[in-house]
Amino acid sequence: MEELNQALALIERASHEIQQGNPSPEAQKVLLSFQEKSNPYELCKYILENSKVPTAQFQSVSTIRRAVLREWSALSPQQRDSIRDFLLQFLVNSHAALQNFVKSQLLQCVAVLIKREWVDIEFPSPTSQPNLQFKEATFQKILTLLGGEMHMKRQGVGLLLALVNEFSSKQTNSETKLPVTYHLKCNRSFADKELKQVLTWTMAFIHQFITNPASLQNDGAFLGSCLTLAAQVLSWDFEDAQASSDGLLFTRTPPTGGDSTNAPLKPPPHYRDIFVTSHDILLCFFKLLAMVEQNEDLSHLTRVALSQLASLSGNVFPDKAHQLQYLKTFLELLMPHMRKYTTILSSAGAPSSLSPSFGDQMIGLSNILVRLVSNFRIEMFYQLPPVPAALGNECPLLFLSALASDVTFDAFLAEFCAFTCGCLQSLKSVEEVEFSWNLDCFNYLTDAWLVFVGDVEEELGGGTTGEGNQAKWTAVKATLQKYTRNVFQLYVEARIAIAHSELEQDLVENEETCDDKKEFEEQLEAVGRLGRLDCAHSLHLVTSMLGDRLAKWQGQPATGTGLDVILEELHWLVLITGHVLANEPKDELAHIPSAINALSDESDAVILATNAVMAVLQFQNSCLTNETLDGFDDIVSPLLAETLLWFVSRWSATYLTIHRQKTPASERLAAAYGSTGGMIPNMIQFFFSSISSILMHWSGAEPNLAVQACELLLSLSKLPFRMVLLQLDVYRNFCEAYVKQISLALTSLSARLHRLLVEALVRMGSGTGGAENPEALQQYFQQIVSPIQADFVKVFDRADFASIAQNAQVVSHVERLISSLRGVVRAGKGGGVVSRATLHVALPCLEKIASLLRIYSHRVDMREDISAFFCDLLLYQINSIKERSEVDALLNGLYHYFQALAELSKEKSATAGGKKEEEKQRDASGPRRDPQVQEKSGQLALFALTTCILPLITPELMLYAKVRDGYYSVLCGLFEEAPRSLLSLQAPTYSMLLASLKYALLSTDTDVARRGLETLCS
Repeated sequence: MEELNQALALIERASHEIQQGNPSPEAQKVLLSFQEKSNPYELCKYILENSKVPTAQFQSVSTIRRAVLREWSALSPQQRDSIRDFLLQFLVNSHAALQNFVKSQLLQCVAVLIKREWVDIEFPSPTSQPNLQFKEATFQKILTLLGGEMHMKRQGVGLLLALVNEFSSKQTNSETKLPVTYHLKCNRSFADKELKQVLTWTMAFIHQFITNPASLQNDGAFLGSCLTLAAQVLSWDFEDAQASSDGLLFTRTPPTGGDSTNAPLKPPPHYRDIFVTSHDILLCFFKLLAMVEQNEDLSHLTRVALSQLASLSGNVFPDKAHQLQYLKTFLELLMPHMRKYTTILSSAGAPSSLSPSFGDQMIGLSNILVRLVSNFRIEMFYQLPPVPAALGNECPLLFLSALASDVTFDAFLAEFCAFTCGCLQSLKSVEEVEFSWNLDCFNYLTDAWLVFVGDVEEELGGGTTGEGNQAKWTAVKATLQKYTRNVFQLYVEARIAIAHSELEQDLVENEETCDDKKEFEEQLEAVGRLGRLDCAHSLHLVTSMLGDRLAKWQGQPATGTGLDVILEELHWLVLITGHVLANEPKDELAHIPSAINALSDESDAVILATNAVMAVLQFQNSCLTNETLDGFDDIVSPLLAETLLWFVSRWSATYLTIHRQKTPASERLAAAYGSTGGMIPNMIQFFFSSISSILMHWSGAEPNLAVQACELLLSLSKLPFRMVLLQLDVYRNFCEAYVKQISLALTSLSARLHRLLVEALVRMGSGTGGAENPEALQQYFQQIVSPIQADFVKVFDRADFASIAQNAQVVSHVERLISSLRGVVRAGKGGGVVSRATLHVALPCLEKIASLLRIYSHRVDMREDISAFFCDLLLYQINSIKERSEVDALLNGLYHYFQALAELSKEKSATAGGKKEEEKQRDASGPRRDPQVQEKSGQLALFALTTCILPLITPELMLYAKVRDGYYSVLCGLFEEAPRSLLSLQAPTYSMLLASLKYALLSTDTDVARRGLETLCS
């Protein structure tokens, strides 16, 4: 006894130190020795029965679990059973004095030991001693607990929850030292019988609370435990168990609907009596939801269970008739709850009038709807009884009381529409917008609507639907349209109301930190698809609203109080219109949505909507270019300008590539946008005038807007109709103003803008005809590119360049020239005549650009620009290098670049205070983009070696002394600058490198051998 007391004291002191968070080495040694002790059961039991230190009790339970699993084969079945009984009995007897984490550890330990015995019984081995009554005996003990006093019931439910967690396929306790296959087989065995028994017992307890609501006041915590257990059982991944029997051990079913991460509920057929034959489980949970909706925790668990029941699928249904009946029962119980919350939303005056948990209740109900719709799809919903003919053309926003006892497709859509619109209505004030549940609910509900929309689109657009089915799905679409147009219209109205309310109360967010296109991208894409289900209505709505707001803008004085509201409304209307008319391009070639294409065969709605947006853009341009108009900044909006540019980019990527799309465009669209004989010339000129106006007036004050304008010009340069732009006087005048530096606004652009602008202008050169018209291309390059190259050479070759190089104006000029040359290089992507022409501009400048590293070694931004130039050269021009002289020039330039980098590295390592001095100079010159130049240089070195240098070097080229010397010089500079880049080389590239070094070392030419040794040393 004395020995046990001494051990108890030691372990309590060590556990106390662990709890304090700063254990001594002695304490750690004591606990480690305790955990590894052989046959520690007597000591562990003594500590549990006599210690009052929770952490010591916790350590004792952990030690028991590890020891039993470690010494399993040495223990008899009776000993193992005795240990489990002791732990369970200790928990029941001492539950009031135990901390929760100790209780959890006890339950987990018992569950692990039960599962370990389960493995031996189900899959006996020569060393195991099977006890075929083990499972029955174990569940008889649990049943005894469940039939006892309330504290025993709690422990029984707790043990069941621990067992469900332990037998789940995702719980593979490594301490058992058994392979994953055994855990998955246990999972299947448990799911075949015991899991169903657990659910039956749990539902019996839940039903007791429903029949006796008064017990909730005293035993609410026990109901929470039962609901947690029910939710865990309903979240069981039955397909994992089936996969184990098929030998597919790692199959997972992706979650569907809402934000639930649980797999769909797919029980095997022998669960049919619980879920299908009787729908009592649905009735039970819906009744409970009404009872506990004001209890945040209990209502959440109930909604989780219902969300899982909404995903019920698989061969638990014997046929579609039972599946349809299940759906009908679910809707009969769900729709009154939807109606209730819709009524609350319509009558609530302000958020303060709603309960604090109302948002969670709405989100939970929305999640149930999403899973139900995602599971049963529109075809099953459509099989519900039809709406009476007398009411067929109506679209009520509130559920039809006359149909309360009949669940129909129309009735559900009406209730679904009312519920969705209720969420949107609640967004119409600033105070409520700040409550995220509104938008979260709408996003979930939109996902559900899109499931229906997607089903209809697939059936009608697949081309495999027969004539009879075509009529059926056309009717389904017509029914769905009655409600989606309400949702779309109310979304547009809600967005307008939000904009109006926010601006009236001066709650406009900072445009630089809030990008509506990015923040609401998924929502807007979903609303766009929803609007396309009834294109005629949607486009008519946004076209009329755009015209109305534009008229107000045109008639609004600059000092008008409502101008900001009008501009904000136009911003959202243009965003919504853009998402209806076109999808986000996912590749080089976008496609006109099929619904838009079909509509344009019947009317000009697509062209009218496009023209409505263009009219807004045209008025903005007139404000910017009207020299007699004072204070244009008060009339136009940079935010609206960005949105208009976004629309043009999205629209042009779709509608100006009609002739290249696989799906033929409608006759109207093809006539308007499919050839240079339609509206193309005017639209191209109009787009460029818009870009030019923005660059001229906003390049300094709104840099992000100017970048977007340049990016739009770059995207236009890739379109097939760019040759139209080259013939316009406005384009030629713009190019002349830029190249000859006539316009101050254009010459003062940032370095990034110069790169984008030059890249776009050079890309336009391919519209001159390229190989078919080399004279025109040469003439164009003489106008655009040659002045940039000449200006660079002129600046660099100045006799006094070294003395004036640090002048602020000279630094800015050099940065602009390097960025412009980057634009020239990047424009050569794709090969061809243009690529060759840009290469001939870049190669003569390489050595000069590399030497700038020495002059501007203290400027991080300049070093980054130079590194980026060489990266762009290798990335975009590698396929254009054809001749040996070009290889020679490239290697020579890279040699000087890496030599300069190597010299800078040596200087920094030789100067003790070099790093601090560089930081001071960097701070003095202003904020920089990225100080990790060494890492970027290493990436560049690796890229150069793998993509350009090694692939170009052949035995024939190595015969040329200058090429050979340049190659080994590049390697020396490369590995001096970034020696770790060798570690990242792939096997083929590394072999090529070793082959080139082997060539040098085995060479009879002493100079070649010397260069090889120098490379190895570096």
